[in-house]
Amino acid sequence: MIYIRGDRKDYDDGATSGCDGWSYAEVLPYFRRAEGNDRPAGIYHGNDRPLPVTDVPYRHPLNKAFVRASQHPMRPKFCRLCHIWRDPGVRHRQ
Repeated sequence: MIYIRGDRKDYDDGATSGCDGWSYAEVLPYFRRAEGNDRPAGIYHGNDRPLPVTDVPYRHPLNKAFVRASQHPMRPKFCRLCHIWRDPGVRHRQ
């Protein structure tokens, strides 16, 4: 299974469209409360909760090739702890 959150803008757009309580700022605390992320805890991730979230230990050669190919100056950067709304780039899946 792959753990991916929605984009911040999608949550905020939903809230603007009438989904009260669904802005990113309002759902983030629930994400943090659910996560047992193996990355450092911080404002975006929890690491002591029931939903285990880890980086995938095995990286297929094609996945590695894709990341290497993305390292071109005209493409988004690779970042391990980036957040799509602030730091667009290529990242390995969790």
